[in-house]
Amino acid sequence: MEKTLKYIKDKDFKIKNKKKTIEFINKYGEFRIVEGYGNILKKFIKKPTTKDLMRIFEFDTTLSALISKYILDFEKILNNTAIQTILQLEELDDNYVLDVVKNPAHSNLRNKGYGTFMADIYENIDQCSMLQNYNDKTSIPLKALSVSWSFHTLIAFIDLQSNEVKKSISSKFNVTDCYNEFISACHSIRKFRNSISHNGIFIDTTLNYYCNEFNYLLNRFLNKNYQPDSIINVIKLIELLEYFLDVNLKHEVSKFFKKRNKVTKLLLAKMGL
Repeated sequence: MEKTLKYIKDKDFKIKNKKKTIEFINKYGEFRIVEGYGNILKKFIKKPTTKDLMRIFEFDTTLSALISKYILDFEKILNNTAIQTILQLEELDDNYVLDVVKNPAHSNLRNKGYGTFMADIYENIDQCSMLQNYNDKTSIPLKALSVSWSFHTLIAFIDLQSNEVKKSISSKFNVTDCYNEFISACHSIRKFRNSISHNGIFIDTTLNYYCNEFNYLLNRFLNKNYQPDSIINVIKLIELLEYFLDVNLKHEVSKFFKKRNKVTKLLLAKMGL
């Protein structure tokens, strides 16, 4: 206990409540809290306390859970939109079973990385409760099979489609002529979701790839003025989700944090809320 308290003091944090501090650190980990959240906190507060540490941790975990809800919503909508668009444009039966050998509609996929994709499409069916009634897994209709796919597998499948199909899918999210940028943006959203799932520090999560495509969409459709190679951060993620889902996500975040302490006010201000 004394060793932990000394460590916290040596990192220039004022201890407000010894018992609560020790319980908090023991619960979530010294390195995560002090080195991770602590370093972020020091960018905003000159003399932070252990109470401030608890508040920034609570803010980050709450915000990530809220944004995760919208990311998962986007993934579900994208999944359904993609499958329904493919079935419609390729004039396939509603019970169509994926077949790149016999079906002309997907024969072109054989030359576009389909072999790698095939290893993924059946990977999670045993863990998907909605597919347990199918005895022959290879006979599962595409619309049912897709519900077991990971976000990565879904995007890979979309990326293998014709430009006509990709254009039609992206248009459902208000992107009519930048479908390759749309696919890249989907990968970025997936990366943020993975960061949340792996317990990263959400407010400090950034991406330095797919930046040109992501910023292009924001500049083009939201009249932003981001540099093409500027990093993708949480604020940009929220802005793009707002556009794709047609929701006022910033308002939802602001409403969710109606009761604001000093740390919450500082972090929301940084996000422009």
